[in-house]
Amino acid sequence: QTTAMAQATSTGDSGGSAGTRAALVKQAQSQVGTTAAQAMKYIRAAGGTGNEPWCGDFVIAMFKAQGLTPPPARSVPALLNWAKQNHTFRDTGHAGDLAMFDWNHDGTPDHVELVTGGTGPGQYNTIGGNTSMNGGGTGVAAKHRSDSILGFVDAIGGFR
Repeated sequence: QTTAMAQATSTGDSGGSAGTRAALVKQAQSQVGTTAAQAMKYIRAAGGTGNEPWCGDFVIAMFKAQGLTPPPARSVPALLNWAKQNHTFRDTGHAGDLAMFDWNHDGTPDHVELVTGGTGPGQYNTIGGNTSMNGGGTGVAAKHRSDSILGFVDAIGGFR
């Protein structure tokens, strides 16, 4: 049986197969526009019960929908700790990785989104849950991010 790590491509995708990453991105793209009122499906899929920040739950739900086993960490700080312990935390991101954001620059991550691609040095397109949507409100939205990025989790390599 071939592992995701063994299927790495020559495009800098050292953490897993391009096909797995593309399927994960496509899964997240299909959820754009989901509102916070509809977020319980992500919270339940990740093992939550309700009124909570759900950006991590969204990411976990996307991995589960692709048949990948997510790490045992639903909170963003716990996800960072898990990634560092499992050597999957890095400074640059690729499609299918998780971008971790530190809004107040205190070294503790506050938010996580799935990277859908890079657009230039330090600039990434992402999709995240529990984030501001065009037209107001919160939900699942596609974003262009360049600020407050703490680092990236090699999602495919870490979530086999």
